[in-house]
Amino acid sequence: MTKERKNKETTIDDLAVMIANEFGQVRKEMANGFRELKEEIADIKTRITKVEKDIIWIKAVLESHTTILRDLSEEKTFIVHRMDRIEKEVELIKKNLKIA
Repeated sequence: MTKERKNKETTIDDLAVMIANEFGQVRKEMANGFRELKEEIADIKTRITKVEKDIIWIKAVLESHTTILRDLSEEKTFIVHRMDRIEKEVELIKKNLKIA
């Protein structure tokens, strides 16, 4: 009986060691998983920061171009108005010179 009891104790001890080893392995895998997750989150944060900077740059360029287009539109309006005035003046000069 002593031999049987010793075998059972050995088996229980072996089982305890196996369970402890498995828990250790699970802890290592979890630690690796968390480390990889942290690295991935850091990479995502870096990419988000880059995209945010790109958005700010694009917005600035668009605002600049909008201002330029607005100025060009105003200039076009001024030029068209000026051309109308010049055409009217030319017509008056032609009338006065009796060319037309």
